[in-house]
Amino acid sequence: MEDKDIPEILSIENKAFPHTRWNKQAFLYEISSKFSFPYGLFVNNKLIGYIIYHIIPPEAHITNFAIAAKYQNKGYGKFLLNFAINKIKELKIKSIFLEVRASNYKAQHIYKKFGFKQVGIRKKYYRNNKEDAIVMALFF
Repeated sequence: MEDKDIPEILSIENKAFPHTRWNKQAFLYEISSKFSFPYGLFVNNKLIGYIIYHIIPPEAHITNFAIAAKYQNKGYGKFLLNFAINKIKELKIKSIFLEVRASNYKAQHIYKKFGFKQVGIRKKYYRNNKEDAIVMALFF
């Protein structure tokens, strides 16, 4: 992803995460950070999703992942997650961590299909409603 993609990224972000969305500055930081790996998924030159992860050897941390609503349930999310996992494996990283809302069963289901396991709970992690986050991990 590049700076020029920010308007499309924010459009997806605002719909996917209406209560805890990232702002423009957060995405600009991620695009420029040496620890961050931001990837966009484009269909016909249109950004339809993105995934961002950090590499802090020996682990990776998925910090943000979304697919535009119109393109969900069509395999794009699985494609993008698989792409990120393979990129992380290429770097000889041993594990991937992420947090997901306790109420986001759809995302948890996708992660479990890829072998992620629940390894913890962060109580009252989300500021807007004090919802717990499920910590999930994938080990290689």
